[in-house]
Amino acid sequence: ASRYQESLAMLERLGDFYSTAVARNNLANICHRRGDWTEALKNYSGSLDEFSKAGDDRSRASVLSNIASLSLKRGDVSRALECYQEGLALFEGLEDPAGAAKVLGNLGELYRRRGERSLAREQYTRALEIHRRLGDCQGAAEMQANMDLLDMGGVESPANIDDCLRQ
Repeated sequence: ASRYQESLAMLERLGDFYSTAVARNNLANICHRRGDWTEALKNYSGSLDEFSKAGDDRSRASVLSNIASLSLKRGDVSRALECYQEGLALFEGLEDPAGAAKVLGNLGELYRRRGERSLAREQYTRALEIHRRLGDCQGAAEMQANMDLLDMGGVESPANIDDCLRQ
């Protein structure tokens, strides 16, 4: 992480917004994996700002998904929902169906965990349609499995998934 911080300082001095954003995002990913969520969120937010300055909406959408994932781990569901929705709007505006499908799947999972099965199904269905249109068999299979799990009672934990699969 210290090498990323050194690189980050140099890139900031050079005014290279894009490279600074990439370095911040990589540093955030390291912090996220280490469990230093405060530092990860700080770097994801900085990366988001730098990608905005660089005009890179696709990368902004990806960083928003990272922030949403981290927000869920921190228990901030409203922030996660906000970030997923903003990222989805960016991917849709960029006409990036693969990016949109990934976010829709994540939104479905968020709604499932909140017990909002109809909203979860809606997101999974939208993602499934996109995966099928793209010919992405793995993505389509994952969304179909998510909907099947909803039909089995909205499975809440991996242990329950195993129990359902044995039935």
